[in-house]
Amino acid sequence: QTTFIVCFLAFFTLICAICMLPSLEQKAGQVTETLQGKIPNAEKNEKIRELWGHQSRYPSQLDNPSHRFTQIDILERRTKNFHVVIHTCELISAGLAYSWKKQDIKQGERALTIAELYFEILEKKFYQYGKFSTNDSLTDNPWHATNYQSTIPIAKFLATYLLTPNTSKKDCSAKLILSLIDPSLEGLKAIERPSDRVPFLGLWLLAHYQLGSISNAMQHPWYNDILNALKMIKLTTNWMASGLHRDGSYYKSEKMLGFDDLQNWCSEGTQYIYSLTDDLTKLNPIGFWQKITRILFHERIPMLPIGIIHRHKTLQVQVYHGTRWGLAVLPFSGILRYFTPDINFLVRAVRAHLSYYEVTKNVTDTAQYWVQLRQVFSAEDYRQKEISYPSVGFIDIGEASLISIPENSPHNLYADLAESWVIHYRDYGILFQTYRISKLNSAKITEYLVIDVKNNRLTLTIEINNKNDDPTRPADLAKTVLRYYAGKNDDSQQNINIDERAAFRVVYNFTEKTYTVGKEDREDVFKFPMVFGNDDEKLKIHLLKDKRGAVVFDHDKPVIYAPQELIEETETVEITKDMFIDKDITDTTTFTFKEKQNQYCSPLCPEF
Repeated sequence: QTTFIVCFLAFFTLICAICMLPSLEQKAGQVTETLQGKIPNAEKNEKIRELWGHQSRYPSQLDNPSHRFTQIDILERRTKNFHVVIHTCELISAGLAYSWKKQDIKQGERALTIAELYFEILEKKFYQYGKFSTNDSLTDNPWHATNYQSTIPIAKFLATYLLTPNTSKKDCSAKLILSLIDPSLEGLKAIERPSDRVPFLGLWLLAHYQLGSISNAMQHPWYNDILNALKMIKLTTNWMASGLHRDGSYYKSEKMLGFDDLQNWCSEGTQYIYSLTDDLTKLNPIGFWQKITRILFHERIPMLPIGIIHRHKTLQVQVYHGTRWGLAVLPFSGILRYFTPDINFLVRAVRAHLSYYEVTKNVTDTAQYWVQLRQVFSAEDYRQKEISYPSVGFIDIGEASLISIPENSPHNLYADLAESWVIHYRDYGILFQTYRISKLNSAKITEYLVIDVKNNRLTLTIEINNKNDDPTRPADLAKTVLRYYAGKNDDSQQNINIDERAAFRVVYNFTEKTYTVGKEDREDVFKFPMVFGNDDEKLKIHLLKDKRGAVVFDHDKPVIYAPQELIEETETVEITKDMFIDKDITDTTTFTFKEKQNQYCSPLCPEF
């Protein structure tokens, strides 16, 4: 009890002492005053501060000065605890960004006061416990962080302090940033991907601006390496991407990089970087990234600094501005999507090198066609809640032994062994694809998916042909027993042994959220021309030769062309009668790409 009283009195004394400090705003002038140092002009400073503020959310805890004072008290007693330092740097950085708009009230003054007090503590610990090289680089920080990137929150606090008007030790802050972030240090050299260096780049440039050495920084090989990587981020015209550049859903670098890589370049915490130099402004990929997110996704969940939000707090979903509800297709990406306020469904067709997906560490390779089917997040969802993606179309090799196929074998999954196209017409979205899986002994998979908006259902017909009589298949490949799953979750899995050939139909009801699975015994399950919709609608799909795709007919009139591959980008495509597999087609039709439908439409195609 005595210990509790002593701690309480000490804490109360600290609060009183801080509250009695004179206002830093009164000492240093108005909030609109230009930043101290060498950053070019007030307009750019304000822009940097605005973009920097995107990194920080302002939860109610930051409005409570006693919460921040408690953190300072903890730091003075446990400065060597690295996790506490990280947490406090994040918290005070958010408080400083908050103060940029709130300096005319007491909370703003207190945020500045706390930042000054903590900076002195941090500076003292840097020089007391840190190890520096001859060029003042910090070779060993006071908290012995095992991960070099874990020092970013400290550098961000120093940069936020530097950006804040009226702080007193800006040059010292810049020098500490450069001691943490030195391209010659082994930790930064070990970061191979340029996109992983981006969080360090902005902090490094801000420090050089403050110290007047920005011209030297812009001549540094590290800076120019990142510029060269940014120049490579562009829409690809590579034919292997099958026209993905038309939809803006991929980009090209020295090799086809993953989607997360572009996200690293364009995260909220890096947006300010592209306002720091003219070169970075010209190469800013944010607009490209925003286009992709609006194409693929509807909603985003706001993220808060680590440790600030309680696990039972709820987060309100944010819907991207400018996205379209309902059915939509990205024909050159092979993407079909159906978004409503209650449903967020997206399916992407199999393309070259894109059909393998590792489900768990216990399953080697699973061929799937990337169905994502889930409800949009609601405000009642917990941040920590695990997100599940019920899926259809999984094919698992189970315990079957893998065969060895040379990399140059045509039975690896290259573009000529993966055919697919997507269509949107009226109330129907359709995906058709066929592909082979070399690791499943080159079993041929054919899938036909229809989204019926009027009846709120998704129907998938899938055929797995594992026969040895396929003339295009190596004779020495043995049969394999496959297993088919109707869903990804354990309680929805339908384990069905498949030998040689089998076909199944899966129906998912969007309203009831239920699966039904049935076996298709007939051999001509994919007979073209394929009829879809109600009988009175008279809708058919005719296939084209030579991997050109398909054409939708409405009452025997061609209306939509769905390309399978697009070698050259064209606004019009002419489909002649000899391109059809069906010899009864007698006319030539010119299809023009229409932005509204995002498809090739004939003059007979109605608006929908």
